[in-house]
Amino acid sequence: AGAEQAILSVAPNRALFVHVARGSLVANESELQAGDALQLTGASTLHIRDGHEAEVLVFDLPWHAT
Repeated sequence: AGAEQAILSVAPNRALFVHVARGSLVANESELQAGDALQLTGASTLHIRDGHEAEVLVFDLPWHAT
């Protein structure tokens, strides 16, 4: 338990939207539970770790800083 992890690179001018469908995990130091979401902008990496029976959706979307 807690051994699930993934590291994703984020391309420039992209944002990631992370939604936890089931379980729990830590995404870039934010603890998330089922139903939680996180928008990640301006980062070069998404590190998902400490997954506990986690099912997660990660959306890669265009993003432009204003």
